Amino acid sequence: MNAMTPARDIRFWDRISEKYAKKPVPDEAVYQEKLRITRSFLPPEAQILEVGCGTGTTAVAHAPYAAHVHATDLSPEMIRIAEGRAREAGVTNVTFEALGVEALEGAPERYDAILALSLLHLVADRGAVLKKLDSMLKPGGVLITSTACLTGALRIFGLIAPIGRALGYLPLLRTFSPDQLTREIEGLGLKTEHRWLPGNGHTLFLVSRKAGGPG
Repeated sequence: MNAMTPARDIRFWDRISEKYAKKPVPDEAVYQEKLRITRSFLPPEAQILEVGCGTGTTAVAHAPYAAHVHATDLSPEMIRIAEGRAREAGVTNVTFEALGVEALEGAPERYDAILALSLLHLVADRGAVLKKLDSMLKPGGVLITSTACLTGALRIFGLIAPIGRALGYLPLLRTFSPDQLTREIEGLGLKTEHRWLPGNGHTLFLVSRKAGGPG
C-alpha cells in the first residue's frame, strides 16, 4: 500500500500518532482562519482531496462544506484515529485511506480542491508531488497548502534531520523559503490567489488556482 514510502517514515508517524492526536493546535485563531479561507474557495458540492491528513481533524471540519472528502495519510495509525474522529462526529462523506502521497494515483482533473497541509516540507521530491497534485486538480480548482518553511535560524532542523531520521527520531525534513515554494507552484501554471504568513512568518499558507474552468 505504501510501497513508495520508506518504512521508517511510516513507523515514525505510527509511533507518535496517539501523542499527535492529543496535541493542541499551536494557534487556534490562525487554524480557524485557515479553515474559513479554505471554505471561501470551495464551490458547492466540492470534491476534495486532502493529502497528509494526519488524524483527520481538518477533513472532518470541512466535510459539511463538501460533497465528499478523500483524505489520505501514510500512517495507518493516523488513519485509524481519523476514522474514529469521523464516526464520533457523525461524518459519513469522508473516505480515509492509508497511503503516502508519492504512491497516490487518481483520475486526472478529478478534484475541485486539493489540500496539502503541513506536508510539502516532509516529502522527498516536492516537484514530483506538486506535479501529481496539479494533474488531479480540475481546471479552475484550487491547491491549498500550508507549509513550514525552515529558513534562517530554522535551517538547523534541516541539517540535523538526516541523523534524527536515521535513528528513527525525526521524519524527513526539507528546507526552502516561502518565495521558493511560491515560485515552484506558480511554475506549474497555477495562479496565487491568497498568500499568508501568519504569526512568526515561517509557515506559508497559499491558495493557488489552476487555469480554466467555467467562464
